[in-house]
Amino acid sequence: MEYDEMFERDFIARTLEIVEQYEKYIMKSVSETQQFEVTLLINCLLGLLVLPKERCYRSIPAKPIDELEEWGLSPDFIQNWGKHSTKLKPEEHCTLVEFVSRLRNAVAHTRVCPHGNGVKITSLEFTDEKGFCAVVPFDNLKTFVTKLAQSVKPPPKNMRDFR
Repeated sequence: MEYDEMFERDFIARTLEIVEQYEKYIMKSVSETQQFEVTLLINCLLGLLVLPKERCYRSIPAKPIDELEEWGLSPDFIQNWGKHSTKLKPEEHCTLVEFVSRLRNAVAHTRVCPHGNGVKITSLEFTDEKGFCAVVPFDNLKTFVTKLAQSVKPPPKNMRDFR
């Protein structure tokens, strides 16, 4: 199989593998001041969040956030849903579909702000122009994007717009 035939699936899987390899090999071999796992994860959000939202949209389940504890998510992370997008169906409001869409917007428009404890980054704040605000602990974010990457299915080759 050529890489191009299943680009979305391979790109998502390879991005997830980069994060796993970093944790397995780099984190054990460098000092804490040389560890950049948060930076790596933010960079990898292109493959673990943006690409799944843009190219595998229909396979994202419209589950309510309060049913996604195993995904590392909690309704407490969402400070404000803001104004709902007219692009979303009413049944997608306050669900994983909307959460992914809002986080994608925050990442794509560099509206990500780190929060820390004075020593290291502990969570990331995501905002968008419609008033959405979520603060997601770093470990929960890793769990979430891993579950998302493992759950989405790429569109058929002849379908590019998955909305």
